[in-house]
Amino acid sequence: MEVSTLDLYVAAGTSVFLIIGSLVSIISLFSRRLARYIEQTNTRIDRTEARLIASIDGVKTDLTDRINRVEDRLAATIGKVDSEQKAMNAQIADFSRKVYALNGQVQGLVVQVRGREGILMQGEVQPPPTPPLFAQ
Repeated sequence: MEVSTLDLYVAAGTSVFLIIGSLVSIISLFSRRLARYIEQTNTRIDRTEARLIASIDGVKTDLTDRINRVEDRLAATIGKVDSEQKAMNAQIADFSRKVYALNGQVQGLVVQVRGREGILMQGEVQPPPTPPLFAQ
């Protein structure tokens, strides 16, 4: 049996066509798998990003709450200190008025401060000069 040149060309063309078809099929399969892998990776990235954003938002909310609580406690403490200072200033002013009212009556009075070891301090009271506010 004799093979003609045309038969060889047809056989070679068919072989080339089958090889090209196989390559296209392999490339198509690879590209679909690659596309699926890329899609799965993007989905994982999106989930991770969502978890990170939620975590950051949670930390931010927690820190904001803590800062607000500290600010509230600080404001309450400052208010308490202010009111205590006002009360103390009122007591000092009242005591000062009483001392100045007793001006002249306390001269020569001996005061002793006692502790566990006995007398820690002793002295004679000398009234302060009358301030202009209480001068008559």
